[in-house]
Amino acid sequence: MNNPIIQFQEISDSSFVSDIVLRSSSRIIKNRRSSNSTSSSGSHSSRNDPEQTGNFQGERVPLFFEQEAIDVIANYERERKKYLLTQISNEIRILINQDEFVDGEPSKSETYMREVAENGQIDLVMDALMDVYSGNLLNPHMLEGILSMISSVPFDIVAPKGQVMALGLLSNKELSVRDKAIQCFERWNSKRGIEYLKSLDCHPQWLQKYVEKVMLYLERDGVD
Repeated sequence: MNNPIIQFQEISDSSFVSDIVLRSSSRIIKNRRSSNSTSSSGSHSSRNDPEQTGNFQGERVPLFFEQEAIDVIANYERERKKYLLTQISNEIRILINQDEFVDGEPSKSETYMREVAENGQIDLVMDALMDVYSGNLLNPHMLEGILSMISSVPFDIVAPKGQVMALGLLSNKELSVRDKAIQCFERWNSKRGIEYLKSLDCHPQWLQKYVEKVMLYLERDGVD
């Protein structure tokens, strides 16, 4: 993966939005005219079609308040997000599958996550991680990769989805996954993680002792 930073096409791009509004407004105008148009005036209307001429003078169309224009833009935003979510989910699957996770050594997945957070792109990536998580509950390597990613950035940045995934995996049948889920709270180093850990009753016993050790650590050295 050459560039881990997602290249977003902002909806605020003026040329794109203008094109959407122009086409939508043209349809609105034509629909309003259709009930009164005649066959003889149809040709004249075509020569003065705002979609072709770009001339909306004399037409009273409150562009951004017309429901049709708003619906077109909203539909584009939904489709754009759906496309990006699929793209990012696929990238995360590839990245984790190719990665190795060794305690104390930063992985490529963790580096990706930190760069995403630094560039303010975390929300869509968290949605993508939830998508990957829900589709790979029987894949320990993928789950450990997800836990490594969410624990590599601060508690607040991944809340609440990061904590939901970590807690959900504390009941996973793979011991390595449960251990990694507890590590998340240790790495986040947030006192707010204590309440999550108090509700746990982990097995085997050594895993529960690890939970208690993490709680003591957070009470003593955790950040508020």
